[in-house]
Amino acid sequence: MMTYKVIAFIFALTILLYLHDIIPKGMGKIGKSSLRVYLYAVNSELRFLLVWFLVYWLAKGKSWRFVIWLPIFMTTYQLLIRVFLLQKTGFNNFNIKFIISVLLFLALVVFFFKRKGVDNNEG
Repeated sequence: MMTYKVIAFIFALTILLYLHDIIPKGMGKIGKSSLRVYLYAVNSELRFLLVWFLVYWLAKGKSWRFVIWLPIFMTTYQLLIRVFLLQKTGFNNFNIKFIISVLLFLALVVFFFKRKGVDNNEG
């Protein structure tokens, strides 16, 4: 039964990317060339986010499941920037805090897997 749900979910995600084709050409959106471009960008980010949630759900019971949090948070952040039209603000600029956060997360992942390897070798 779970296989059918996953297949239906993937099908719905595929359709989501083409939702912008319903909008007639030439309809404007503030800050974008058209509503179609805006919907395409938002739907593609939403699709990526939903795929990461699917991966997180499929990793249920795995000890490394927390590793998926970083792409979920990063994709959610980008989706919020697109939805609220914040591309030209400071929220979309490169920041050293981002690099520090990613490096700390990677250090946590490396520490987790090294520690897990030590625990497995002892027992």
